[in-house]
Amino acid sequence: MKKATTWLLIANTNSALIYDISSHEHLPKLKDHLVKAFDFPEGKLKSSELGNDEPGRYHTMGAPGSAYSPDTNPHQVELERFSRLIGDYLLAENLAHHYEQLIVCAEPHFLGILDTHFPKHVKDSVKIKINKDYIPMIHNSFNEFVERLRENLL
Repeated sequence: MKKATTWLLIANTNSALIYDISSHEHLPKLKDHLVKAFDFPEGKLKSSELGNDEPGRYHTMGAPGSAYSPDTNPHQVELERFSRLIGDYLLAENLAHHYEQLIVCAEPHFLGILDTHFPKHVKDSVKIKINKDYIPMIHNSFNEFVERLRENLL
């Protein structure tokens, strides 16, 4: 029987990496098994840099214009957009049978956003969730990241 294809999603608010980790032999050479990389520089920006600082205005009969404040800040809107982008990609790849199982590693806040916006097929494929931002470790000490990942998976 063929072993299920497993992908690993490592994400934070400004980047995401997807690796094929179907075999534990892939772990020492994980860099060679990169499936997709997403860069989202908007995730690094402050809310004030993403949109208009002033609330919108509306007019009512007999009253001067009042300020309107949206319920969601621009930064949250951008994070939700990024999570949908990742979710849409994973859904297409899942429907194309490129992977069966998914392991998701993300900082806790962004993991919650991903979980909210992942389509049902993607949610159903998630095998393990790890509340940790491994992106800085990948960039600073890839070998240490691989060892930590091995500890979490074995």
